[in-house]
Amino acid sequence: ISKKIREVIMAVEIPSDVVEAVTHYLSRFGNEYAYAVRSSATAEDLPYASFAGQQDTYLNIIGEEAILQHVRK
Repeated sequence: ISKKIREVIMAVEIPSDVVEAVTHYLSRFGNEYAYAVRSSATAEDLPYASFAGQQDTYLNIIGEEAILQHVRK
């Protein structure tokens, strides 16, 4: 079932405000550099809701399309 959930998420369009934020920061810091794409959650480090190590981190991602593809993951 988790594979199906991931497929559904990958098919969803990234919200325009997220695309705009990524594009803005890439234009500011440079589209040609390698970046890390990782999860972030408001409850990520709470003592009763620890999710450490359960999300993926993608390293050395270069270019707007590649970054947005990994954001979707």
